[in-house]
Formats: sequence, C-alpha cells, structure tokens
Amino acid sequence: MNVFEDQRMHSAVFSMYLRNWKLIALTVVVCTALAFVATLFMKERFRAKASFFVPFDISLEKTVEDPKLGYDTEADRMLQILNSEKLKDSVVKKFNLVQYFKIDTNEQGWQQKVTDKYRQRVFANRTNIMSIVVEAETYNPVFSAEIVNYIVESGGRFRQEMYRSNTRQAADAFKKEYELKKAFVDSLATRIGNLRKDEHGNYPLLDALIVSGNSTSSSTEKEILTQRFIYENAQLNDMRVKYENARNTALRPIPDFYNIDPAYPVYEASFPLKGFNLAIGFFGSLFFILVALYLNYVVKKLRARM
Repeated sequence: MNVFEDQRMHSAVFSMYLRNWKLIALTVVVCTALAFVATLFMKERFRAKASFFVPFDISLEKTVEDPKLGYDTEADRMLQILNSEKLKDSVVKKFNLVQYFKIDTNEQGWQQKVTDKYRQRVFANRTNIMSIVVEAETYNPVFSAEIVNYIVESGGRFRQEMYRSNTRQAADAFKKEYELKKAFVDSLATRIGNLRKDEHGNYPLLDALIVSGNSTSSSTEKEILTQRFIYENAQLNDMRVKYENARNTALRPIPDFYNIDPAYPVYEASFPLKGFNLAIGFFGSLFFILVALYLNYVVKKLRARM
C-alpha cells in the first residue's frame, strides 16, 4: 500500500466516523450516564492512615544518643508484626469485624473469608524512606481511624512484649550460667583452702595467697587448682558482666515509635472514585465504539472484495 492509498483509507475511515457521529455520541453519553448512576449506588468507603518511624535500637541510651530514623531492618521486623495473624485476630475480635463484614460463621471456611476481607481493607507498608504506613478502609471514617490507631498501638505493644521476652530469656540464661560458674569457682576455692590449711587450722584468704606468691607449692595439686581458680574466676567475672548487662537491658524501657501522623477521620470517600469512574465510562465507551465501527468497516470492505 503506497502513501496515496494509505491517505485515502484514513480519509474513508474518518468519513465513516463522521457518518456515525450520532451513534458514537449516543453510546458515549449512555455509557457515561450508566457509570455515573452505578457510582451513585456504590456504598462509600473511607480510608484513614497513620505513619511512624521505628527506633533503630531497643536500647534507650543509644536511641537518645543517636535517634536514627528509617532503619530498614527494624521496619521489616515491624511489618512482620503488623501483618501477623496474631495482630489480625486481635483487631477482628476488638472491633467485631466478623459481624461488621456480615460473614456467616456457620458457613464452611468462614475464617478464611474474614482473613481475605481483612487483607482487602487493612494495609501496612513501608515507604522509600523506611517509615511505616498503616491504613484501614471501612464504611465509617471514625471507625477506620479507630482501627488504624489500635493497630499502631497494638503493634508497638507486641513489639515491646517480643523484645522484653527475649531480653528476659537472655538474662535468665546468663544468670544460670553465672550461678553454675560461681558454684564451681567456690568449690575450687574451698578445695584450695583445705589444701592450704595452716597448723592452727586457719584458712588463709585465697587472694592473699595468690598475690603473695604462696601459690607456688611443692604440691602439684595445689598448683593446678590455683591456676584453674585464676582462669575460672576470670571467666566468672566476664559472665557476671554479661548477666548484669542483660538484666539491666531487661529492666530498661524500650523506646516507642517516632509518630509522624496519627490516624484521624477523613470524611472524603476513598471509594468509589467518581471522577475515575466517569472517565472510564467516557473513554472506555468511546474506544469501544470506535473500534467496533472500524472492525465493521473492515469486514464490509473484505466482503465487497469477495
């Protein structure tokens, strides 16, 4: 097909559209009106959201010294908590979402329907600057805000409980190790004291014996026990430091979130999007009728050539 034939075909198609302008206009108007009417019958939903940063460390001292914002590791951990089944179940129970979503509990698989509906209405994501954004969409703007604020509050509480449990477990583990080591070191001290008992039946201080050099004795057993005591006592001191640090960490408060925007009711509906629906109705119908007329034109041309 040369340039002249191509131009002639374009002109014929354009003329065909001009001849059917009434059909095109009627189709676009009717479809746009139907989109508008359908939008009016859609039940409005309202979205609320809150945003915050997660502290980069659970140590209050480090957070005060260097209050970093947007730490990706802590943001990912927080998202796992916010998207957990535990938190979802807490929200569903708190706000009675089973009844709110009108789900029949006698129906098989109703729990999964609750989960699916919840995931469609509640969202937790992180931004490119590592802040966390929690959103909820319901039929009531106040209800949406209440859900979001509860999720943020509960997520922070779950996070603190998780870290608190871990630090307590660490402190308890270090305490047991320390007590076992202390009992062993005390037993060594008792054995060395018995071996170094003087003629008057007195037990000299072990530290004084070590410092004075009396630990070097003809008795091989006393020498071995003394060296073992020095080594084990050094380990005991290291364990004591670890235990005290873990215990102090378990007792210290865990830093809260850096709240940016708490959730508040937004009375502008997030669904349906009226302008978007009208645009879809207008341009979608226009595209459809133009393609349909063009295909009809091509089919007629092909039949005429046969």
